[in-house]
Amino acid sequence: MSNDFFKVFKHTIIYGLGNSSLQISSFLLLPLYTRFLTPSDYGILSLISFFTGFAGVIFVLGTNSSVFRFYRISDDIRQQEEACYSSIILVAVWSFIFLAILLPFRNSISILLFDTTQYGLHVMIALCATAFTSISSLPMFILRAEERSGLFVFNNLIRMILRVGLGITFVVILNRAALGALESTLITSFLFTIYLLIYRIRKTVFRWSFQITIELLKYG
Repeated sequence: MSNDFFKVFKHTIIYGLGNSSLQISSFLLLPLYTRFLTPSDYGILSLISFFTGFAGVIFVLGTNSSVFRFYRISDDIRQQEEACYSSIILVAVWSFIFLAILLPFRNSISILLFDTTQYGLHVMIALCATAFTSISSLPMFILRAEERSGLFVFNNLIRMILRVGLGITFVVILNRAALGALESTLITSFLFTIYLLIYRIRKTVFRWSFQITIELLKYG
C-alpha cells in the first residue's frame, strides 16, 4: 500500500513539474517580452490565445482521455499500439480538415476579435500552432499512461528550450513583435511534434484500427 502511494506521489510531482514547463518558459520570456512587445502586442496575443484555447478543444476531439483509457484497461501491446497510432492519425486528419475549414475565414475571425482584417495572418499562424500542439499532446499523454515520467519531463524540457530560444530569436533579435511570438510558437509546436512522432515510430510498430478509431471518438 505504501509503495503504491509513493509511486502515485512520485509521478504526480514529476508530471506536475513537466507540465509547468510552458509556465516556466513564459516566465523566462516575460522580461524580454515586456521590453520588446507593446501593450497592443500583448492585447493581440491575449485575444488570439483566448480564441485558440476554444479551438484547441475541437482540434483534439477529447482523444487524450480516451487513448489514456485504452492504455489503462489493457496490457496488450498490439492494442496499445493500435490505440496510439489510431488516435494520432485521427487527430492529425481532423486537425487539417478543421484548419482547411477555418483558414479561409481568418480575416473574418480577425474582424470578430479585433474589428479589423489586419490580423488575419496572426490568426492563421496561431491556428496552425494549435493544430500541431493538439497532435503532439497525444504522444505525451501516452508517455503518462506508460508511466514514463522521466522521458515526459525530458520532452517538456526540450519544448521549453525550443520555445525560449525561438522566442528570443523572433521577438528580440528579429524584432517581429506579436507576429514573431506567434511564429516562434508555431515552429516550436511543429518541431516538437515531428520529434515525438519520430521517437514513437522508431520505438513501436505502426498499427491502425478502424474499430479503435470509432471507439476513441465515442469515448472522447
